[in-house]
Amino acid sequence: MTITINFSVEVRDWIAHNLSRGLPAYSVASELAANKVDPDLAVAMTAAVRRALVSGTPLPNDSLTVDPSGLEYLPMPSAVPDQSRLTLDDRTVLITMRLTRPTVFLFSNFLSGDECTGLIAAAKPRLKPSLVVDPVTGNDIVASHRSGDGMFFRPQETELLARIETRIARLTGHGIECGEGMQILNYAAGAESTPHFDFLLPSNQSNIDSLARSGQRVATFICYLNDVEKGGATVLSR
Repeated sequence: MTITINFSVEVRDWIAHNLSRGLPAYSVASELAANKVDPDLAVAMTAAVRRALVSGTPLPNDSLTVDPSGLEYLPMPSAVPDQSRLTLDDRTVLITMRLTRPTVFLFSNFLSGDECTGLIAAAKPRLKPSLVVDPVTGNDIVASHRSGDGMFFRPQETELLARIETRIARLTGHGIECGEGMQILNYAAGAESTPHFDFLLPSNQSNIDSLARSGQRVATFICYLNDVEKGGATVLSR
């Protein structure tokens, strides 16, 4: 059963503002619920605005028709086979964890120690303060909520990169031509990147240009190149 509720422009714009600045959807919905909005309606309202931002369609206006029982979850199709070991080139990659909601895989032995060292050495001279897209102007800027250093390689820039990108393509089922250049990030002690979307919001010119050039991001592949005594975690949410 669906119901229609009033959806004020002020609440809609508040949700859009907080999603656009990188707050996770569950945090936005939780804040609505804390302000006496029914939790199921808070989730539905946040999801409706999020879908509009992602697709570039108009935001909901005045009212919203929702299913108060919750939203159906559709897992992302995956090319990763249902087994614990995969042989890729000269490596046996282990699948040590898999989730379907959200779709997450944890691999081990994907890179060798020499490959990690090679990536770090090649990236180090080119590292610069990481930039973010200003949601208002669409310009790339340095911001306090992303305080690490980073750089991008060109796709298949070196033999090492081509080998790793081929391995990623075989593992994920997405061809090399679907990927962006590999990005290397370095976080010194105390540096961080606060919650943000990895997909591209078609609401500013910078993202519009990226979408036209390489399309929407459908997956993120993260590799840790070294270890630390504590910290260094990446938290994923949907």
